[in-house]
Amino acid sequence: MKQREAVLMLDLEEAHHRALRRCHGCGAYARPVGEVGGRLLCEKCMEKARRESEGGEDGEIGRVIEV
Repeated sequence: MKQREAVLMLDLEEAHHRALRRCHGCGAYARPVGEVGGRLLCEKCMEKARRESEGGEDGEIGRVIEV
């Protein structure tokens, strides 16, 4: 019996699809960046959670102040 080298072909689009997970913050399909309280979050929601955990009002983006 002769031994042959096995060649594996990878479909990159399929691998990209498998890397996407549903974000528990916004529901979008994206690559998970981190986990907060056991929930996977996308980059946008992770940044939002980080700002909220810092607690500073000056860190809020898009806040409207009426005078």
